[in-house]
Amino acid sequence: MSVPDETQSGSPPSNDFETSTADYDLNLPDIDLGMNDTDPGIIDRQIHDGITAYGGSSFGFVNNFFGSMPGGYKRRLAEAAGMMNRDRVDHSNGDTQHSKEFSGYSFADFFEDIDGAIERSGIDQEELTRLQATYAEFAGGPNESAALEALCSFIIPVYRELRIMGYSHYDMWG
Repeated sequence: MSVPDETQSGSPPSNDFETSTADYDLNLPDIDLGMNDTDPGIIDRQIHDGITAYGGSSFGFVNNFFGSMPGGYKRRLAEAAGMMNRDRVDHSNGDTQHSKEFSGYSFADFFEDIDGAIERSGIDQEELTRLQATYAEFAGGPNESAALEALCSFIIPVYRELRIMGYSHYDMWG
């Protein structure tokens, strides 16, 4: 699917995946997310406040978490590198951002928890696959930001489910 942008066609954007007006600033705010909270009400407020702090950007808030979804690049890389059964986080190096509760969890364990969170959140797996394919198609082009934002907005319920389980905000980033 090729979607012309405004500069090519001279007409305004025609769908949700046209060039976004929000460009992502690499100097994003450092926000305190109370990363160990598991209360759904607190997490909902943190999600709202976090997205707001990133200028309304779900991508700014969840960062590269989208790569951990089924079919995502993090899963492909972990499998290709033979790291599926390796620990994701090493707290022996002084890491304090990731939750200690999931120390010793492998990449496979984390991805399994994500799959369960997808089911519990009720998001449509076919729509997730479609949004991933759209992002992959537009990557590197003028419509990349809008496609990535649509994908990241869609997976917020999965992020929420994992936070309720006890994962920290940073567990999903790394």
